[in-house]
Amino acid sequence: MHSRQLEETNSNLSSDPGKFWFLVSNIDKKKKRFTETKDQTEEQEEKYILCKNCENKITLPNKQIQVGGVFEHTFLNPGGHVFRIGCFFEAEGCTAVGVPTAEWTWFEGFDWQVAICNQCNAHLGWFYRSMDDRNFFGLILDLLI
Repeated sequence: MHSRQLEETNSNLSSDPGKFWFLVSNIDKKKKRFTETKDQTEEQEEKYILCKNCENKITLPNKQIQVGGVFEHTFLNPGGHVFRIGCFFEAEGCTAVGVPTAEWTWFEGFDWQVAICNQCNAHLGWFYRSMDDRNFFGLILDLLI
């Protein structure tokens, strides 16, 4: 501000204290908009883990968890197929389908359901649920990018 504008602002503020709060309020709103925009930009820049088939956003790297002390597990299913899975406490891009079962579970005390991509329905892994609500997704790492 130029000195003349500053003097006018100061004289206006002293004659009407409500204007001062209006100015502060506007500054706070501008600051809030800047903060929201910055947060949104950072969120958009966060690198998602995607479905390899359709590039749907499945989860984020910061949603990885350790189960049995490790994030990554390799298992053999009854059909002889080897799966390398990673554990995630949340996978918004997946849906659990089918009836939960404990048959052939890879994690003792957990029932499982098939987990599919919300967009293309590709099988991406399994959703595991325990009696004490310790739930997680075991996602096939080779099907994610």
